[in-house]
Amino acid sequence: MRVKSEEWEAELNEQLRLLINLQNVDKKIQRLVEEKRIIPLKIAEVEKKLKNAEQALEDKKAQYKKKQQEKKEKEILLDDELQRLKKLKSRTSEIKTNKEYQAHMVEIETTEKLIGEAEEKLLTVMEQLEEWTLEINSAEERIVDALKEFQCKKEQLEADDSQMGELLNELKMERQKVTEGIERELYETYNTLLRVRGGLAVVPVEDGSCMGCRLQIPPQVFNDVKKNQDIITCSYCHRFLYWGEGLRPVGT
Repeated sequence: MRVKSEEWEAELNEQLRLLINLQNVDKKIQRLVEEKRIIPLKIAEVEKKLKNAEQALEDKKAQYKKKQQEKKEKEILLDDELQRLKKLKSRTSEIKTNKEYQAHMVEIETTEKLIGEAEEKLLTVMEQLEEWTLEINSAEERIVDALKEFQCKKEQLEADDSQMGELLNELKMERQKVTEGIERELYETYNTLLRVRGGLAVVPVEDGSCMGCRLQIPPQVFNDVKKNQDIITCSYCHRFLYWGEGLRPVGT
């Protein structure tokens, strides 16, 4: 918004000046209310990041636990095969015939093959456990970072919320002061427009158009608006009009 000149303000109809000031205050209030409204959402967003990191760690720990169980099962299987091989080899000297010996050796080879496969699978699981350990360590580090970020941003957002609350109270007091000078009927109309026109009840006229609904106003109405001496409303959207060469209520 451009700085309003004292001369421009001095030429304004007093009620129009108050309406413009009221609109400026209300725009500041609306913006602050909206900024305060989304602060809990911002806190929840940062908290969600922390919870996601915690959930990721829990998931990895659960997977690590399952992998440990898998390792235990493979160790038991390997031990069973080793014991079986040990027994087979101990019976070798008891075999009487060549046919039984050949069958026995095949059984030993098969068992040794199974042992080799079991050792390979066990080694794979142990390597996976090492990888999971590293991933769990990384997940724990991410939680520490997410917790720091959450606490830092939460404190900042709560401080912002408190500061905005104080400013909002000051603006409400300023609003009350401005409204005391506005005629009752005008004030009621203003409040109605504020409610039904998206928070914008007082607008400037630029290039012959209402800056609320963007429609061209009649030339005679435009000439009257330029004087800023009467309370004039837009024929289409019924907002209060004023002329000020680009001067607009804050935030429009």
